[in-house]
Amino acid sequence: NYVLTFLTMQKNTNFLSIAISKNLSKWYTLGKVNNINTCGMVIPQYTHRGQYVLFSGGSAITISYSSDLVKWTGQNQSIFQLPGSSNSELKIVNITVTDEGIMLNYAIQSKQNGFSRYSFAAALFDKKNPDRLIWKSDEPIWSLPESWQDKKINLLGVIVLNGKLFSYWQLENDGIYAVAMPAIKQLLDWKANVSFLSLSRIKENPILTPIKGHFWESKAVFNTAAIYDEGKVHLVLEHFVFDLARVEFL
Repeated sequence: NYVLTFLTMQKNTNFLSIAISKNLSKWYTLGKVNNINTCGMVIPQYTHRGQYVLFSGGSAITISYSSDLVKWTGQNQSIFQLPGSSNSELKIVNITVTDEGIMLNYAIQSKQNGFSRYSFAAALFDKKNPDRLIWKSDEPIWSLPESWQDKKINLLGVIVLNGKLFSYWQLENDGIYAVAMPAIKQLLDWKANVSFLSLSRIKENPILTPIKGHFWESKAVFNTAAIYDEGKVHLVLEHFVFDLARVEFL
């Protein structure tokens, strides 16, 4: 069976509800999960001691158990929450069961100047005891681009394709965007190495632009790669000349 979790509203209050389907065409609603009014997900293809396990967000990540997907226990059992008095909301976006544990991806949503700001993070839980947190990222695995920060945006969903995470966003008056995010394996490697790279965009960007006076690079400059050799950084980039593409070493 397929399991769908979704939010419904009753008397101006959200409730997490659950439906099941055998063919993704006809769905049967089982009911709402009491005391949970934010996004949540049932761990796919997994049970713990004969019970289904549901992670939900909000002000903290909580865990619930059920033997029939109808009656749930432990809804107020908090696993972890953001430090300090944060006004951010945690949203579960993906759960993947791996050999090393249960990989949970969640979004951190906050409000600044009337606009939503998002970042993504990851946590790993013990398969033998899903209450036990093994590791979580201290830094975001992805943050909202600066060019999106003053726009109205909606997070439409997250999928896993060939082990890679993709998120989908709707920008007001600007269509729908797909964003490639770190792969599940890459997150597990980060967990093993406890190494995150944090980058800041420099004000001098762009550092390379098309030069109209040079026919071979007058239209576009893209697909740049970098090679570090003997104390110098060499850029390998592609120029587009009408219908001719060539590679130049700078």
